[in-house]
Amino acid sequence: MTELYLTLHVIGAVAWVGAGTLFHITARRVIKAANEQSMRQFLTDGTYFASRYFIPVSMLTVATGLALVFDSDAYGFS
Repeated sequence: MTELYLTLHVIGAVAWVGAGTLFHITARRVIKAANEQSMRQFLTDGTYFASRYFIPVSMLTVATGLALVFDSDAYGFS
């Protein structure tokens, strides 16, 4: 079971960090363009992806990280 938790944890972390990096790069491009319509669309998209992508992926990463700690004899909460 540890292998499954670890695989999901790594996939979640890569997806979370990768999407955050892409979001940051896109934000810098929108700010540089200084176009109000592009900024509004970016903020709308950000709200959409936050609730449908970032929050579930971050919850998956945290949950599988905790599952790894609970499942392991080497680590614990002390």
